[in-house]
Amino acid sequence: MHEEIRAFFVCFYHKLVIVKMVLKMLSIVVKILRTKRPLSLHNHCYNEYYKDKFS
Repeated sequence: MHEEIRAFFVCFYHKLVIVKMVLKMLSIVVKILRTKRPLSLHNHCYNEYYKDKFS
């Protein structure tokens, strides 16, 4: 019984570590998207502005 509990906790711990890693990666991706989005939005507005100016 004791071994089963230990095995369960080891498995649970490894799952937690994996979840933490995934969350870390997700937060990094979100940061990248957040920094990229204003740039792409800015470029889009810029392009629209020039289309209006020179059309």
